[in-house]
Amino acid sequence: MTASIAIDYQAIVSNAKWFEAQVPDGCHLMAMVKADAYGLGAEALVEALGNGPISRLAVSSIVEGVSLRQSGTTLPIMVLNPGHDDLKDLIGHQLEPVIHDMDSLNRLIDVLQGQAMTIHLEWNTGMNRLGFALDQVDPLLDSLSMKPHLHVASSFTHLPDTSNPDSDDWTKNCLQAFEGVNRRLREVLPSPFMVHVANTAWAIRHPEHCQDMVRIGIGLFGYSNLDQAMSLTPAVHWNCKISQVRKLNKGDTVSYGRHFMASKPMVMAVLPVGYADGYPRGMSDKAHVWLQGKACPVIGDVCMDAMMVDVSALPDVHSGDKVELIGDHVSLMDVAQWADTIPYEILTGLSKRLPRTSWTANS
Repeated sequence: MTASIAIDYQAIVSNAKWFEAQVPDGCHLMAMVKADAYGLGAEALVEALGNGPISRLAVSSIVEGVSLRQSGTTLPIMVLNPGHDDLKDLIGHQLEPVIHDMDSLNRLIDVLQGQAMTIHLEWNTGMNRLGFALDQVDPLLDSLSMKPHLHVASSFTHLPDTSNPDSDDWTKNCLQAFEGVNRRLREVLPSPFMVHVANTAWAIRHPEHCQDMVRIGIGLFGYSNLDQAMSLTPAVHWNCKISQVRKLNKGDTVSYGRHFMASKPMVMAVLPVGYADGYPRGMSDKAHVWLQGKACPVIGDVCMDAMMVDVSALPDVHSGDKVELIGDHVSLMDVAQWADTIPYEILTGLSKRLPRTSWTANS
């Protein structure tokens, strides 16, 4: 294969154990495997996690949950946004929907017709995306009191700026308001439930304030911009092989638009990777790749299926030589910075046409 994504599943398991060691005893770990585990393959990831510290999973949609259940996992699966359609599939595949307003609750009640189901309650404390308004706790409890077949497994909120210390005071105010809701829920609901607020960043910065569960997303793959996360092991390696080596004369231009012009004689390598594979076009003339122990700049516009790099500094380059696009020497965080985006967008944008393979540091 000329280009592929190699995933270090041992590193992912190690990262999960690292989070387990940071949080208080008894705190559950939920793996966020939505968007096909951030584009890396949810089924393979869940299989690799095996009997490790992950006790629950979360997906975005019912379709994602059904796919995971059909792959054989028996772990509880929380569905973040079950939507309007296919709600009956929640029943047949033992999925646990998130309820975020009275409308979503009533839709579910209509479908269930008295059948038992485990649900999760999401509250809006400042993200202003999905979630009950905090003043809806009593109407919600009134409705739930008449529906004993609904079991509340957890109450949670999503905090929008957990990696930023400057927002900590604001975040703590959100958490205080959220705790008021949970006090009211505890007064009325017949069974105990979990409370969770922590994503990857909050778990890294404030492990002592993780409540009953942590929702780990990109941290599982070893990525964070926080200094406290230096012990995490990056798990994604994107490599390719050179398609062609070409000599340039002074004045030659490269790629569409002729935006790059050689200021002197150069040697250029063509790589079989482009923006259709998820390598952002906006990184033209900004990024570099790693080849034979050196950083080689990307030159000219990134094409749909190809990109060009300057290999003039290397003495002996050939078609078929291995090139690192993301890995030990070019980090995912670097690529996101060059593309003026976030690492999540880079990962989820990796094309399905790139084979995913298993890799370990010793292989």
